[in-house]
Amino acid sequence: MHSLDRRAVRLKLMLAVVLVTTLSSCTKAETTSPANPNAVPPKSPAAVASPSGSASVGCNESRPAIAVAAADWILGPLSYPDLVGGQFPLAEASGAADSDGIRFYKVGTNLLPDHNVTVSIGEAARAYAGIKTERGPAVGYSSVTYTSCPSSSPSIGPGGVWWVGGFTLVGRSSACVPLEVQVSGEADVRHVHLLIGKSSCT
Repeated sequence: MHSLDRRAVRLKLMLAVVLVTTLSSCTKAETTSPANPNAVPPKSPAAVASPSGSASVGCNESRPAIAVAAADWILGPLSYPDLVGGQFPLAEASGAADSDGIRFYKVGTNLLPDHNVTVSIGEAARAYAGIKTERGPAVGYSSVTYTSCPSSSPSIGPGGVWWVGGFTLVGRSSACVPLEVQVSGEADVRHVHLLIGKSSCT
């Protein structure tokens, strides 16, 4: 056989070997099971979900509120209906968590006219507690600013206005949640505690 023919045959054989090796490695990579008993599984949504950020809701998103009652939790011009002393009734604090481990505790936020109030979760609870708004994320925010309507607005009720919302807990069913309430025009921040599934903070 001519030397050029030999080189051509040898080159073809080498190319065939490279091709077979490449295909074999690709096949192994594709058919290897992704299940590895020693691998660390990815975190579930419940493990990574955490309330964060801030939001603002105003007059256009509110509804007329009925008059403030003695059973309401009253914090200056702000109030939460039926939360005597800032405590959710224990029967209402036993709701099931969603698939992300988030529990929602519904309560309206009432505000007298001509006021602006910011409610924030205290630093110690920001990893697991949030403030829910009507159109916000399920996990809630760390801080929400509420701006009421002016006294002349037709949206004002006997108790001012109120917003749909409440509070959230992530990965737990009870907590003593520190809140910071800043009323516009007041120098001092009100420091209070919201009791969810608890009768006291001790």
